[in-house]
Amino acid sequence: MADSTSLRGVGFSSAVLKDHGKRKQFISKLSYSQRSSFEVLLEWLDSPQPGRDVDRETTKRAKSLNITTYRSIMARLRDSEIRRRFGRKPCKPSELASLRRMAMCYAACERISSSYWRLAPPPSKDIFLTPNTPLHGASLVADITFDHETPYYLWDCQRRETRTVQEIVDAEGSFPDYVAISHSWVRWQDTSAPRLELPGVPWEIPRNKKFDVEKLPDMLAALPWRYAWIDLFTIPQGYMLTTEMRRRQDWEIKSAPLIFRKALKAVAWLDDLPSWSSLPRALEYLSLQYLSSASSTSGVDKNLLLPSIRTAAADADKPLELLRHDPNRQAPADDIWEPNAWFTSMWSLQEAIMRPDVLLCNGTWEFLEIGNGVPIALNDIAAFLRVCSGSAATTQPQPLCVRELYQLFERAGLMNLLELTRETSVMYVEKLAGFSPVSDRAYPQIVSSGGTGNPHDKPSTTVSAHGRETRIISDSA
Repeated sequence: MADSTSLRGVGFSSAVLKDHGKRKQFISKLSYSQRSSFEVLLEWLDSPQPGRDVDRETTKRAKSLNITTYRSIMARLRDSEIRRRFGRKPCKPSELASLRRMAMCYAACERISSSYWRLAPPPSKDIFLTPNTPLHGASLVADITFDHETPYYLWDCQRRETRTVQEIVDAEGSFPDYVAISHSWVRWQDTSAPRLELPGVPWEIPRNKKFDVEKLPDMLAALPWRYAWIDLFTIPQGYMLTTEMRRRQDWEIKSAPLIFRKALKAVAWLDDLPSWSSLPRALEYLSLQYLSSASSTSGVDKNLLLPSIRTAAADADKPLELLRHDPNRQAPADDIWEPNAWFTSMWSLQEAIMRPDVLLCNGTWEFLEIGNGVPIALNDIAAFLRVCSGSAATTQPQPLCVRELYQLFERAGLMNLLELTRETSVMYVEKLAGFSPVSDRAYPQIVSSGGTGNPHDKPSTTVSAHGRETRIISDSA
C-alpha cells in the first residue's frame, strides 16, 4: 500500500476511533508511514484539549508571530488524513509526507517537554519492554525489504549463552522480542592478545582495547531484556570457522539492517563514554526552549519558564561529552571536531538509519534520560534541534553544549534521520560495502531525502574498490 495515500483513502472512518477491534484491524492494513501518522494523531486526540477560547488565542498568536506549534501541525495533519475535503483537492503526496514528518518531530518534542516540565512520575521499566508508539518516535521510517529478515543467533542474557533463534522459538512457541545493540570496537581490536574462549559462545572472541569482553555477559545480564543481538556474541568471529559457521556468519551480516529494524528496541552503547554530563542538561534546555515557542501545552507558567531557561542555559554551558576536548580550555565546536567513535563508524550509522529511535547508553549502560527517567533517543535529539533552530529563543546565545550538539548532528548528517526515504536508506546501506575506514577527521554522512548530505564543507569518507568482507564483524569502520 502506497505511503502517499491518506488514512481516509485506506478506509478510515470514525468507527475506528471508537471500536478497538476495528482500530486493530485498520492498523494491520497500514504501511509504516501511515501507521506512524495514525498513532501520533491518536496521541493528540486522546490528550486534554484546550477550550475554544484558548485554542483561538493560541492560533491567533501563532499566526501573528508566524510560529508553527504542535497544535497547528496536528490540526493540519487531521484535516489532511481523516477529514473529508469537500470541494478541495486531496493533499499532494509530497505535502502529506512533509506534514507527517513535521508531526512526528513536533509530537516527540511535545511528549518529552511536557513530561519534563511537569515532572511526571518516572516511567515504568515496561517502557523498555513494550513497542514504541508511534513506531519510531520522531522519525517517519520507510518500509524496506531485504532477503534476510531475522537473526540466526541471539544472546540469552539470563542463561548467558548464544542460542539459535529456532531453538528459542521451539522452546517458547513464538518469535522472541530482543534488543539490538550497536557499538564500535574493531578499530581497537587487540591483535597482540589471544582470542577469548567465553563460556556459552561457540567461537573465539577478539579482544579490544576499549572494554573487557569478559565482563560483557555480566553487563548484559543487568539490562531489562532477556534476549540481545550484539555482534560479538551473535556473528561468528575469527578465521578458523567451519563452512557452516561461515554460512551463518554471512547470513547474520546480510541480515543486520533488518535485525535492527525488527528489534523491539535498539541501543547504541558508547562504551568509551564514562558518564553523562552536559548532554542531559542541553536537552533540558532545548525542551524548555521548545515549551517557550512551539508548544501549545496549557498550564505552562511563562513567569516560571523563563527563569528555568536561564538556569538550564547555565547548566548546559559546558563542553559536549560526545566530542573530545582539550581539558585546559572550553573551545567552541568550530575549533574541535573529534566525535565519539560511534559517530564515525559506517556500521553504526547504518544501524541508526534502520533504527533512528536508537537509545543511547554510556560506558556503564546508563541510558540518556531527562526529568524523571524519560529515555531520549537519537532522533529525539534531532527533533529538538530541528524545531528549536527556528524558534525566537535561538536569537539569544546558545549554551556551549547546545552549539556543539548542533555541529555534531549537522556535520554527521544526523539531522537527516528525520527525513530519510526508502530510496535514500537503501542507497546508503548498499554503499557501506565499499567504504574505507574513517579517521577522526574523516567521517561518514547520512544522505537526506533530497539526496544531499552534510551541509558543511568537511572531509568525508572515500569509496574504495573492494567489496564487503564477511570474515569478521559488523563494525567494519
